[in-house]
Amino acid sequence: MSSGVMFAVTGGDGRPYDMPAETALAGAVPVVAFAQTGATEQKTMPDHLAAKASLGGLIGPDADLLIPQGSVHVVIPTLTASRSWSLPDVDGYPYGQDLVIVDDGRTLGAGPTLAVIPLAGSGDAIAGYPSGITLADAGASVRLRRGLLSNVWVLV
Repeated sequence: MSSGVMFAVTGGDGRPYDMPAETALAGAVPVVAFAQTGATEQKTMPDHLAAKASLGGLIGPDADLLIPQGSVHVVIPTLTASRSWSLPDVDGYPYGQDLVIVDDGRTLGAGPTLAVIPLAGSGDAIAGYPSGITLADAGASVRLRRGLLSNVWVLV
């Protein structure tokens, strides 16, 4: 399982490229199990890396969307109609990782809106927003994080 954490490395040809952290650290990171203070189980360093925050982003489509599980920054494009984007299943999202949805181009505000909603059938919720969050103003954004309670996205 990949953590989604990428390292910039230089190849033998001198060109930079991205490499998954687990691959880059293979052999350098012990796979001996250890326990963190307060942890209830022992995990290896690659296990810890797999559960940590990652980097990456995408420009969303002018369409309804199920935001991909590994997304951390999703840009709202110019919308021709109001759209709904469903959040990924919160149970598969790393603790401490934010998901940012933003109107970088400041294209909202002239009519169409974007509804950010929990994944249908997942049992997920957005704390304090049972019907989801509607983004309607130019430059609008929402920053969400997996809550410590199960199946809850919280505003950060």
